[in-house]
Amino acid sequence: MLELHIPPKFVERDKELEVIRRAIDEVTTGLGKTLFIIGESGVGKTRLVEKGIEYAEEKGFKVHVGRCILESLTPMMPMLEALRSAGLGHLLSEEKGVRVECIYSVAKSGLILGKYERKENINSDILMGMVVAIENFVKDTVAQLENKSSNIFETSTMGYGSFNIVNMPGEHANLVAITSGRENESLVSEMRELVKKIDEIVGERVNNVCNWDYENARARRINELLKNMVTSGKYDGTDVSWVEPKVRQATIFENVVQGLVRKCKSNPILIFIDDIQWADPSSLALLQYISRNTRKEKILIIATCRQEDLVTSSGSVHRVVDLMQNMNRESLIETVELRRFNEEECGKLIASVLGMDAEKRFVSRLYKETEGNALFVIEILKGLYEDGYLCKGYGSEERLKEMRLPTRIYDAISRRLQKLTREERDILEAASIVGEEFTSNLTALISGLNKLHVLRTLGNIERVHRLIRADKDRYRFEHSKIREVLCAEMNFELKRYYNEEIAKYLESEYMKDSRGKEEVLTDIVQHYIDANNVDKIIEYGLLAGRYARKRYANEEAIRILNETLKGVDFRLGNLNEKNLGIEKIKLHENLLEKKAEILDELFECNESIGRYNDALTHLEKRYSIIQLLRKDEYEGALEGARLNRRKATVYIARGEHENALRFADEGLRIVEEYKLNEYKHKGDKQNTNGFGNGSENKIRDERDNTNIERDKDNLDEKGNTREKIKEIRDDILEMEYARLLSAKGFVCERKGDYAKALEYQSKALEIFVKNNAIQDISKHDIAKTHHRIGTVYHNLGALDDAEKELEKALKLMEEIGDLKGISGSSNNLGEVYRIRGECEKAMACYERAMKIDEKIGDRRGLSVVLSSMGDLNLETRNYSLSVEYYEKSNKICRMIDNKYGLGWNYCGLSEAKIGLGDFEGAKGALENANRYYLEVKTQDILGWGKRVEGMLNYALGDYEKSLKSFEESIKIFKDTKMDIEEAKTEFERAVRVIESIKNTKGKEAKSKEEIDKEHNAIEDVKKRFDEYGMKIWSNRCEEVLDRLDNLIR
Repeated sequence: MLELHIPPKFVERDKELEVIRRAIDEVTTGLGKTLFIIGESGVGKTRLVEKGIEYAEEKGFKVHVGRCILESLTPMMPMLEALRSAGLGHLLSEEKGVRVECIYSVAKSGLILGKYERKENINSDILMGMVVAIENFVKDTVAQLENKSSNIFETSTMGYGSFNIVNMPGEHANLVAITSGRENESLVSEMRELVKKIDEIVGERVNNVCNWDYENARARRINELLKNMVTSGKYDGTDVSWVEPKVRQATIFENVVQGLVRKCKSNPILIFIDDIQWADPSSLALLQYISRNTRKEKILIIATCRQEDLVTSSGSVHRVVDLMQNMNRESLIETVELRRFNEEECGKLIASVLGMDAEKRFVSRLYKETEGNALFVIEILKGLYEDGYLCKGYGSEERLKEMRLPTRIYDAISRRLQKLTREERDILEAASIVGEEFTSNLTALISGLNKLHVLRTLGNIERVHRLIRADKDRYRFEHSKIREVLCAEMNFELKRYYNEEIAKYLESEYMKDSRGKEEVLTDIVQHYIDANNVDKIIEYGLLAGRYARKRYANEEAIRILNETLKGVDFRLGNLNEKNLGIEKIKLHENLLEKKAEILDELFECNESIGRYNDALTHLEKRYSIIQLLRKDEYEGALEGARLNRRKATVYIARGEHENALRFADEGLRIVEEYKLNEYKHKGDKQNTNGFGNGSENKIRDERDNTNIERDKDNLDEKGNTREKIKEIRDDILEMEYARLLSAKGFVCERKGDYAKALEYQSKALEIFVKNNAIQDISKHDIAKTHHRIGTVYHNLGALDDAEKELEKALKLMEEIGDLKGISGSSNNLGEVYRIRGECEKAMACYERAMKIDEKIGDRRGLSVVLSSMGDLNLETRNYSLSVEYYEKSNKICRMIDNKYGLGWNYCGLSEAKIGLGDFEGAKGALENANRYYLEVKTQDILGWGKRVEGMLNYALGDYEKSLKSFEESIKIFKDTKMDIEEAKTEFERAVRVIESIKNTKGKEAKSKEEIDKEHNAIEDVKKRFDEYGMKIWSNRCEEVLDRLDNLIR
């Protein structure tokens, strides 16, 4: 009897392995790489990567593996698994931001050189104990560094009660922070830079000092640096759950990249993601982010992907295909396609398994049946071995005729499973319901067997049948197909039972520590879905959906929430929600509230990924339920305002400004009507304009200051008085009103009504600043409103005011870590500098914005900054480069259906092509600009389009049409008070008139009055340009005036 050699030697993949080895070598030089290994199931993808990993480890790489599991709903699971092995799992947490309580500069001897302490959260005894711990911690760190080669700027952390002590060693001194919550990469990075500055201040001789003068200049400088860091607002432990999901995602992704970059300074890193076709969208987004932002780091990403699973049942593009296309466009990815073996290669694989060359006829027969799929070949050989077929003469004609081979890999695996005893099969079936990975503990629990017995049985299955393999404290199926066959052949009721038991176990684990075990929520729900336990799906579905959305796994969240919604509807039965009586509402109140919350989450998820129709449908359904459940007029007003504000936001995103305006107005009307009725109810006729009789009136904060007896009946469960409750409710309603004003202001801005836009944004800002009840949320609203006000001022030509507002917005965005906001405000600041002719400052702002947009993958932001770069080059008459930027922007705008961006860019393209003398190209671009104007109907595009039309008509020789177009442009800009744009058009018109005078035969026939008129027009325009500080345009006026003087002479 022959013996099998499993796993076999590595055969016939030298070419593909060389690609991986080359990538590993390149990464060691600091050139980041991403490889996708693509091939059908069983072709040997994982085996190829494992061979590559052996080479990487020889080169000193740290390898971190994450595996994707079919139908797993746990967001970020493969990335979390890989990051945890790198000691960076905490960077994907949704905990509050890190709070620095105290920070110390400490000499290597343990002498404290400087400090800053908040103290309000730590009593003095604990603080003193920490100081001693810090001194010892530093001494221990110094001793460790002396005994081994280490990066001096690598952090170490130790716990101290509920706090953490984070130590950053410098060259001459250490920086030690006491924090609440885990450190993030932003803190680590800032500590690294700060300790370098302190090293420069103290010098190497500081460690010879026994006593330190805390009043000397060096000590004061250190204390100032420490104070500035702690009081910067970045490390206050702020709860970031209120921040927009995309902002939180960008911040977390950036933290992960910084952490990996820090780790790869010590050793190159290889991240291996197996079976990426099953990865959730959030994991894919993070993988792309890491790949994009580590191109110059020692980091290699390898992912394997099943080719056959990239085709979806609906015919839509698989998300991994979409990912690869996007990464290809950015030149981020290299693919290796793994084909099946040919007959000769198949023979070498068989020989490797058998330990000897195989009979040629036998090889041909196996190759014919398996078509060279490596897994199929190996599974058949295992089956033949177990059947006793592989003995002397196995390749003879007679034996080959007797050999019955399965025609599908499913049959090959099924036949092997039949060799198991009933008990072995039962244990494996239970394990298959646990998942691709499973533990002996949980398998024993759900199968009702003794753990020791299960361990022995699993050992036997691994050793004799080779269906599973042990991996530390857990087991994995040798191939996912084995698990698939086990599940497919299992009794339906038995599957339900196992799923129920697994869910109960996970639920008990979650109940022990719900905060630390949130990641099991999605698994709990999935197992209860498979067990068809409707009540448990309802109990945990909303929590799991929220958790998935917090992790930016919107597709997973939608799937979970839809299943939960089905469960709620099943329990509600055939209830007609529109005709429910009071008694039935009370009877089903909890379920109706749950349904409203689910619909709210579904709205948020669908809006985030641009499924606006679904988002609006869920929003309307939610509002119908809320109307049934509302307890008073206040709740009705608040929910009505929120409904209309959210609708307005959706329609703004769509570019449907009339609809957006209609819903913003309706939301404002609801709040104003509520306040009016409230005051009338009190009989306070003098306060009937509390929120204004129309949305144009100022909001006044008029609260009832009547003293309320503070007895038990006047306190809620948090100890708030009725008076306080009312104040909080008023604050919340005011905030909603302010957001509606801001939305209306944004629509007015887009429509070119800048006076109204400024009025509404200013009113909104007043409310946001005044409001203190929900200050963390207000801060983000304040930043966004400053940004919008700055943009309005920019359009009006009030450049100094625009700069001030945008700088305020930028500062706030930086404090709260809103990368998207930082990019937007940087870009718009660049626009201010561009208009002034400060081209270098403008380009610096654009480059900062572009860097952020590329990091976070914000395609819309990237399209905007590319367009701005086109504007800058158009301004400096670098027409070829301008065309290049506009076309790059348009490419992205088409992908994301940004009609406004397309309309703007085509105006710029048309003007640039006129400058290049390409009048046909200019005409085509202008036609496209006009087409998009009809869809978005914004006055800035219309006015610019008319100006370009005037320039083109003149270039084509139609002087009269040219003048008419210029006059139309001037009127549009005059009506919208866009003075700068009006002045530009006046300039372009005057230039053409002067050229016409110059080119007209018998120019003496032209009256002196006409020449003087154009001279005065240019001088007037120059004055306006000078007032705005527009150097480029002022210089152009000078040139034209000189030409005009020559013409007169």
